[in-house]
Amino acid sequence: MSPDIQIAIDADDPHELNRFWAAVMDYAIEDHRDQVTQVLDAGYASIDDTVEIDGRRAWKTAAACRPRTGPGSRLLFQHVPEAKSAKNRVHLDLHVGAGIGTPRSSASSLSAPRACGTVSKVPIPG
Repeated sequence: MSPDIQIAIDADDPHELNRFWAAVMDYAIEDHRDQVTQVLDAGYASIDDTVEIDGRRAWKTAAACRPRTGPGSRLLFQHVPEAKSAKNRVHLDLHVGAGIGTPRSSASSLSAPRACGTVSKVPIPG
């Protein structure tokens, strides 16, 4: 069996990128509010380590999404303090087959963050 893969992406605003890619990929945004509450209640973190997103408490410096069902890679967006200084070494290519929504229209309606680049539909033969 192949191992599961997580793609970790450095970001200035991890929650913005997470919302964008979750919508484009039709992924579910992970809800960590129970974990956040447990860690806060135990005194291992402070409220300053969190942010409210869509009415739920979340970690300020990280956000993640994963496939709603079935296989696929988890996307983890983590805040880094330094600004981007060079071209991206890794990028996500979306290969959209027949019968699947158009990612360009999804991305366009989301006000894609500038750091995301472009999303295009690439036909897959066969």
